[in-house]
Amino acid sequence: MEKAKAKDLMRRKQRIQNASSRQSLTGSAPASPNAERPPEPEPEEASSSSSPGAPLLEKGESNVSVRSEMDKELEALGILPVCDSGATGEAVEAPQAFVVADESSLEERRRCYYNPTQDTGLVLCYVKRDRSGMNRLHPRYEMYTKEGVFLMAAKLKGGGSKAMYSIAVDRVVTPESFLGKLRANFSGTHFTIFDDGVSAKKRTNTTERPRREHGAVLYETNIMGSKGPRKLQALLPTVIQREGSGGYARAEFSEEEDIIDKFKKGTTNMMVHLKNKPPRFNHQLGAYVLNFNGRVTMASVKNFQLVEDGKQDKLLLQFGRVGKDQFNLDFRFPLSPYQAFCIALTALDHKLACE
Repeated sequence: MEKAKAKDLMRRKQRIQNASSRQSLTGSAPASPNAERPPEPEPEEASSSSSPGAPLLEKGESNVSVRSEMDKELEALGILPVCDSGATGEAVEAPQAFVVADESSLEERRRCYYNPTQDTGLVLCYVKRDRSGMNRLHPRYEMYTKEGVFLMAAKLKGGGSKAMYSIAVDRVVTPESFLGKLRANFSGTHFTIFDDGVSAKKRTNTTERPRREHGAVLYETNIMGSKGPRKLQALLPTVIQREGSGGYARAEFSEEEDIIDKFKKGTTNMMVHLKNKPPRFNHQLGAYVLNFNGRVTMASVKNFQLVEDGKQDKLLLQFGRVGKDQFNLDFRFPLSPYQAFCIALTALDHKLACE
C-alpha cells in the first residue's frame, strides 16, 4: 500500500515539475536584476490527471505548495530524491584524524585550513546553519570536526543581486580572522573561491598580495528539477608536492587568470576536475539514491558526492542533511578544509536557475 502511494506521489510530482518547466520556457517574465529570490508561481486551476481523485493541482494551490506537501508525504515514507540507500556494498574507509592548528594563532589556523589534508582517509566534519533572528534572510554557517571542534564560520552578505559569503577562522568576521570569500554569479550556477588577498580593483600598490582563486563550482541549469538530480562540477588548483622539504603547494590562479574562463576554453592544465557522482534510480523506491554509508540520514536535493573525473571509485567529498539545519561534510586529499566548506556552501545557497 505504501509503495503504491509513493509511486503515485512521485508521478504527480514529476508532472508538476514538467508543467512548471514548460511554463517557465513559454510564459514566464524575466527576473528583475535586483531580485534576491524568485517569485512564487501563480496558482493554477485544477488539471486532468491519469487517475481519478488525484488532480495535478487543486484550485487555489501553487506548484511550490503542492511540491512541499508531496515532499512531506514522501519523507514520511522514506522516499525522496537523492536519499541514503543504506547499501553495504561499498567499503567504509577509516576516517582520518584531523589535527586542528593552535587556536591561539590565527595565522597558523589560516595556513592549516588553506592546505590540503594528508592523503590518509576522509576527514569527518559537519556544518550548522543558523537562520534565527537577524540571520533569517542571511544565514550564518559554522563548520566543526566530528568531535565538535569549531573550525570556521561563514556569513551570507546582503545587498546586491549576487550571493557573497565572507569566511573567517573565528565566529565573527574581522580583518584579523578573515579567511576569504565565496562569490556567486546572478543565477547561482557559478561560484568562485577566493583567499584573503586584495582584489585587483582595490589594490593600491604592488606590495599588497593579490587575491588568489582556490577553486570554483559550476552547476548545470535545472529549473524546477526538470532535468532530474542536480549536476555540479568543482575545479581545484593542482596540488604540487615540494621537493626536499616536504609539504605541498598549489598551482596559483589569480583574477587575471580566471579558473572558470580557462576551463570553458578547454584549458585544464594545473587543475583537478571533480564531478558529482550520479545517483542511480531505484525502481522499487521510485527515487534516485546514493550510498552515503550512514553519514547522511535525511533526503535532500542538497545531498551529493564528488569524485575526480574518470575515477568513480575514490570518493573525495560528500555532503548531506542529518537534521533541519545540520549537514555532514566529509572530504579528503587533495581538498583543504577551506575548499570543502566553500563547496558545501554552494549547495546551501539559493539558486535561481537550479530550484
